[in-house]
Amino acid sequence: MPVDGGLDFKILPINTSPQRALTCFVLHGLFGQKKNWQGVAQTLVESCRSWRFVLIDLAGHGSSHDVVAETLDAHAQKLSGVALELGEEPHAIIGHSLGGKIALRYSERYASELKACVVVDSSLAAGGTIDTAIEGIFSLLEKESLVGVKSSDFRKRCAAFGLSAGLVSWLSGNARWSSTRHFEHWTLDVRSLRKTLRDYQSQDMYSYVSAPDPTLPKTTLIRAGKSTRWSSLELDRVEMASHSSMGRFECQVIPDAGHWVHVDQPEALCAMLVDLLKNSE
Repeated sequence: MPVDGGLDFKILPINTSPQRALTCFVLHGLFGQKKNWQGVAQTLVESCRSWRFVLIDLAGHGSSHDVVAETLDAHAQKLSGVALELGEEPHAIIGHSLGGKIALRYSERYASELKACVVVDSSLAAGGTIDTAIEGIFSLLEKESLVGVKSSDFRKRCAAFGLSAGLVSWLSGNARWSSTRHFEHWTLDVRSLRKTLRDYQSQDMYSYVSAPDPTLPKTTLIRAGKSTRWSSLELDRVEMASHSSMGRFECQVIPDAGHWVHVDQPEALCAMLVDLLKNSE
């Protein structure tokens, strides 16, 4: 459901009356789309009957690819527009990777009704290096013209930038094709996403999550045990934040999941999310 001049979103069918439902925003990561989380959200619908789930295409992505936002603050402001369109603020927000830091910024700036913020394998620190796969995707999007390329040649051209078959398959969801299966364009605003990534890397969220303020939403970091995005230094900061927050911030781990938690271990992820949401009712 598009918002005039704002983000595109989809509300999943709910198992309770709209007047009684609690709202949960679900945010994808960099280069993702709302449909990437459809399966997880559908499982949550079946298990969390008091909730309605709103899948959102972030600015510069999917059906919101023509919406411009280049900082975490700007992305959070766009989410506030979705809340305005719905007529209520979310009671919970779930964000993966880039979406996780955007969820935290929204929680910090706009969400007076928010009870739970769930960050899925998103670094909370500033700095860090860009994952080689992410840089490969940017190189492909910025340097390679694929207009007119047949779908049969598309994967080969993408693979030349060092992208795995699985990553190419996932990325192809952002491609638009002609009726003859020739590439037309990406549903990604590459320039804005590059700026968003820079801002993501510049923001440190530990002062917010570690604040022992009971009026702030409870924040849960779900960390993927096999993710390569966590240095020993940051893991120490996660532990310190959990102690400093006096129970407002916690970290849970899915040991056998990589960064794409919702793909690697969807059942374990859903089990954690169900418990967190039911405890927030």
